[in-house]
Amino acid sequence: MKQILTFLLVAVSAICFAQGNLEFNQVKNIVYTGTTPTSGALTIGTILVPAGKVWKIEAVSYYRLGGSFYYPNIGISSFVTVGEQYVWGWNNAGATPIQSVFWLEEGPHSVFCQYAGGSSGNVAQVQVAVSAIEFNVIP
Repeated sequence: MKQILTFLLVAVSAICFAQGNLEFNQVKNIVYTGTTPTSGALTIGTILVPAGKVWKIEAVSYYRLGGSFYYPNIGISSFVTVGEQYVWGWNNAGATPIQSVFWLEEGPHSVFCQYAGGSSGNVAQVQVAVSAIEFNVIP
């Protein structure tokens, strides 16, 4: 009797707390480009995860156009966020790709970057590349 009750309790718990299964849909590689003033900030784009889907963000890269990987001068800082996730940063200690793999649920998520390029007053063409895997949520 005890085993039957335990089995029923586990079965009911599994049903009550069951989540949807994920099914691979596609790979997404998106590049956002924008111009930000020196020591300025920019919402460079928006990731819109469609209804019934989730995205697994695998990598985020940040560049200053006009060169390869951009590492600003000592004493300034830059960073990138996707939604609420801080994913890339720079300070006078050097470049720090902070991001780890994270998930985005359906809906809009801002891609925000700050480029702090010193006091010269120049503008900066910046680029943020996002690589993600899109999954269908199967109830």
